[in-house]
Amino acid sequence: SRTSADNLTELFAWQERNQIQLISARLAHQCLQESYLLEQAGFRFIEMVLHPTITGLENRVDIENTGLTVGVAEAAELPILAEAANNAFTHERFHLDPRLDNERADARYAWFIEKAFNSTEQELLVVRQQGKAVAFFVVETSPKGVSHWYLAAILPNVQGNGLGSRAWRAMMHYHRDNGSKQITTTMSARNSAILGLYAKLNFRFLPPEMTFHWIAA
Repeated sequence: SRTSADNLTELFAWQERNQIQLISARLAHQCLQESYLLEQAGFRFIEMVLHPTITGLENRVDIENTGLTVGVAEAAELPILAEAANNAFTHERFHLDPRLDNERADARYAWFIEKAFNSTEQELLVVRQQGKAVAFFVVETSPKGVSHWYLAAILPNVQGNGLGSRAWRAMMHYHRDNGSKQITTTMSARNSAILGLYAKLNFRFLPPEMTFHWIAA
C-alpha cells in the first residue's frame, strides 16, 4: 500500500519534471506525523488557517439591509480594485514567508482580481456606498447554494470608518436573497481583526489547517 513517503517521492518527481519552484501544502491541524515528514523533506511551516462558515442562510431573517449595495464589478473599477488588492492581504502566506518577495505577492492578488473579473465560474462582487466601491469579494457559488469567498477586503481609502461589519452583512444579505444557503471562506489565524468580525457575525469555525511551503534552492 502507498505511504506518505511514497506520495512525497512522487511529488518531487513531478516537481523536477515540471521545474516547479514553490509547493504549498495544507494539512489538517492534527496531522503531526505528516507534518514531520514534510519538514524532513524541506517544507517549512508558514501559518495556521481558519475556515469561517455560516449555514442556514435562507432562514436568517436578522440579516438586515445595511444601506450598501452589492453588484458585479464594472470594468472601470478594475484598476481601483487591483490596487486595493495589492495592499490588502499582508497577513496571508505569501507575505508571511520571508523567503518570498512581497512585491510579487502583491501582484498575485491584482492578477487574482483580473482573473475573477473574466471568469465564468467566479464573480468579482463590489460593495458600494452611494455608488462608490468600498469593498470587494471574489466569490464562487456551487449549484447546492454554497458561496465561497476567495478574497474579501475593504478598500484602503475607507478603512477605519466602521464599514467592515456593514459590508460583510451586505454580502450576507445579497447571498441570502440570491438563494445561497451557506457561506464559507479561509483566513489566516494571524488576522485578528477579521477573526473578531466573523465571530461577531456568528460564523462558526471549521477545524483549522497548517500551511507549509517548499521552495526550490
